[in-house]
Amino acid sequence: MINFIKEYIRNKVLRAKKSNISPKFINLEEMRSIGFMYNITSPSSFEELNKISAFLDKVGILYYGLAIETKGGLLPQMESAKDIPEFVKELEDKEILLVERLHLNWIGIPNAEKIDKFLERDFDLFITFNNNNDFTLEYILRDIKAKFIIGMQNNPNSPYTLVMEGENKTTLNYIEYLQQIFHYMNIIKASKA
Repeated sequence: MINFIKEYIRNKVLRAKKSNISPKFINLEEMRSIGFMYNITSPSSFEELNKISAFLDKVGILYYGLAIETKGGLLPQMESAKDIPEFVKELEDKEILLVERLHLNWIGIPNAEKIDKFLERDFDLFITFNNNNDFTLEYILRDIKAKFIIGMQNNPNSPYTLVMEGENKTTLNYIEYLQQIFHYMNIIKASKA
């Protein structure tokens, strides 16, 4: 019963929270900043996150990430600087903000103080690594300031400019997903407006 109530409230919140994005097609040559959001769901998520970061390093465009632990217990409790593991420091050095589950309320809305700085940024391209309709990522996505947003799954309530799926609507792995995104961003010719 509690899950039904939680889902009801989540759906109501998302319907009420409209995105104010006016999509603008931008090609790779004109891109100055990329943002992304990633859902930490298992211990292997950190390895995937490092692969994503390495791929984006090779692209050579400034990027910022937001990685959210939506299932508790995957990130160690980090109460002081000495408690922060080395892999977390490395991600933060790469401008990837980690948000622990304890910074989300009972329905999954993040503590504003934790993500405000990230939400203040303007992005030319924003990429979501959300292939399972995660409420927290969908909620934050509505506050993102981006010219172009790419998602992994077609959801009529999401403010995606473009959705990338594999053949027969399968989900691409994250590196294939990024390769497809940058392939299309490379061939897009932005209008001279």
